[in-house]
Amino acid sequence: RQDCLAAGLSVGGTDKNGGLAEGAWDNVPFGCFLRAETATDNDIGYNSFLGENNGDFESVCGKGRFIKLPSSFEGNCPSSLEISKEECAAAGLSVGGSLLNVTLGEGPYESAPFGC
Repeated sequence: RQDCLAAGLSVGGTDKNGGLAEGAWDNVPFGCFLRAETATDNDIGYNSFLGENNGDFESVCGKGRFIKLPSSFEGNCPSSLEISKEECAAAGLSVGGSLLNVTLGEGPYESAPFGC
Protein backbone atom coordinates (compact mmCIF):
# COMPACT_ATOMS: atom_id res chain seq x y z
CA ARG A 1 0.00 0.00 0.00
CA GLN A 2 2.80 2.44 0.81
CA ASP A 3 4.18 2.19 -2.76
CA CYS A 4 0.81 2.55 -4.48
CA LEU A 5 0.89 6.31 -5.08
CA ALA A 6 4.42 6.22 -6.50
CA ALA A 7 3.63 3.16 -8.63
CA GLY A 8 0.42 4.71 -9.93
CA LEU A 9 2.16 7.99 -10.81
CA SER A 10 4.90 6.08 -12.60
CA VAL A 11 2.36 4.50 -14.98
CA GLY A 12 0.47 7.72 -15.71
CA GLY A 13 -2.08 7.89 -12.91
CA THR A 14 -3.05 11.06 -11.09
CA ASP A 15 -3.29 11.60 -7.37
CA LYS A 16 -6.67 12.32 -5.83
CA ASN A 17 -6.32 15.66 -4.01
CA GLY A 18 -2.72 14.85 -3.10
CA GLY A 19 -3.23 11.22 -2.14
CA LEU A 20 -4.93 7.92 -2.84
CA ALA A 21 -8.61 7.16 -3.10
CA GLU A 22 -8.92 4.43 -0.47
CA GLY A 23 -11.80 2.15 0.36
CA ALA A 24 -13.27 -1.34 0.39
CA TRP A 25 -15.20 -1.87 -2.84
CA ASP A 26 -16.58 -5.13 -4.24
CA ASN A 27 -16.41 -3.98 -7.91
CA VAL A 28 -12.74 -2.92 -7.85
CA PRO A 29 -9.64 -5.19 -7.91
CA PHE A 30 -7.77 -5.67 -4.63
CA GLY A 31 -4.73 -3.47 -4.09
CA CYS A 32 -3.43 -0.61 -6.16
CA PHE A 33 -5.41 0.44 -9.23
CA LEU A 34 -6.19 3.20 -11.73
CA ARG A 35 -9.46 3.93 -13.41
CA ALA A 36 -9.41 2.44 -16.91
CA GLU A 37 -8.28 4.65 -19.78
CA THR A 38 -11.89 4.99 -20.91
CA ALA A 39 -12.80 6.85 -17.69
CA THR A 40 -12.83 10.64 -17.42
CA ASP A 41 -9.96 10.51 -14.92
CA ASN A 42 -7.25 8.04 -14.01
CA ASP A 43 -7.10 8.57 -10.26
CA ILE A 44 -4.91 6.21 -8.27
CA GLY A 45 -6.67 4.15 -5.63
CA TYR A 46 -6.16 1.34 -3.17
CA ASN A 47 -8.86 -1.24 -2.46
CA SER A 48 -8.55 -3.16 0.82
CA PHE A 49 -11.38 -5.57 -0.13
CA LEU A 50 -10.85 -8.65 -2.32
CA GLY A 51 -13.24 -7.38 -4.99
CA GLU A 52 -13.84 -8.38 -8.61
CA ASN A 53 -12.98 -5.88 -11.31
CA ASN A 54 -16.09 -4.75 -13.16
CA GLY A 55 -13.89 -3.70 -16.10
CA ASP A 56 -13.60 -0.04 -15.14
CA PHE A 57 -10.23 -0.34 -13.40
CA GLU A 58 -6.62 -1.31 -14.15
CA SER A 59 -4.49 -3.02 -11.50
CA VAL A 60 -1.04 -1.54 -10.89
CA CYS A 61 1.47 -4.30 -10.21
CA GLY A 62 5.16 -4.50 -9.43
CA LYS A 63 7.56 -2.07 -7.84
CA GLY A 64 9.90 0.50 -9.37
CA ARG A 65 13.54 0.27 -8.49
CA PHE A 66 14.77 3.76 -7.72
CA ILE A 67 17.74 4.73 -5.57
CA LYS A 68 18.83 7.89 -3.78
CA LEU A 69 22.42 8.97 -3.99
CA PRO A 70 23.78 10.36 -0.71
CA SER A 71 24.04 14.14 -0.38
CA SER A 72 27.80 13.69 -0.10
CA PHE A 73 27.87 12.37 -3.70
CA GLU A 74 29.38 15.07 -5.89
CA GLY A 75 27.86 15.04 -9.34
CA ASN A 76 24.72 13.96 -11.10
CA CYS A 77 23.13 10.57 -11.69
CA PRO A 78 25.14 8.41 -14.06
CA SER A 79 23.56 8.61 -17.54
CA SER A 80 22.42 4.98 -17.27
CA LEU A 81 20.38 5.89 -14.17
CA GLU A 82 18.94 9.27 -15.23
CA ILE A 83 15.23 9.70 -14.59
CA SER A 84 12.98 11.66 -16.93
CA LYS A 85 10.98 14.65 -15.73
CA GLU A 86 7.82 12.56 -16.23
CA GLU A 87 9.17 9.83 -13.92
CA CYS A 88 10.64 12.20 -11.32
CA ALA A 89 7.56 12.57 -9.10
CA ALA A 90 7.04 8.81 -8.88
CA ALA A 91 10.74 8.21 -8.26
CA GLY A 92 10.91 10.83 -5.53
CA LEU A 93 7.78 9.56 -3.80
CA SER A 94 9.04 5.98 -3.93
CA VAL A 95 12.19 6.88 -1.98
CA GLY A 96 10.38 8.91 0.68
CA GLY A 97 10.14 12.38 -0.88
CA SER A 98 7.06 14.57 -1.03
CA LEU A 99 5.55 16.85 -3.64
CA LEU A 100 5.67 20.63 -3.25
CA ASN A 101 2.06 21.89 -3.22
CA VAL A 102 0.99 18.58 -4.85
CA THR A 103 3.26 19.19 -7.86
CA LEU A 104 6.83 18.54 -8.87
CA GLY A 105 9.10 21.41 -7.82
CA GLU A 106 11.35 22.47 -10.66
CA GLY A 107 13.69 25.25 -11.54
CA PRO A 108 17.29 26.18 -12.10
CA TYR A 109 18.84 25.65 -8.66
CA GLU A 110 22.58 26.31 -8.41
CA SER A 111 22.87 24.28 -5.23
CA ALA A 112 21.08 21.18 -6.55
CA PRO A 113 22.31 18.57 -9.00
CA PHE A 114 20.89 18.47 -12.53
CA GLY A 115 17.81 16.31 -13.05
CA CYS A 116 15.53 14.63 -10.56
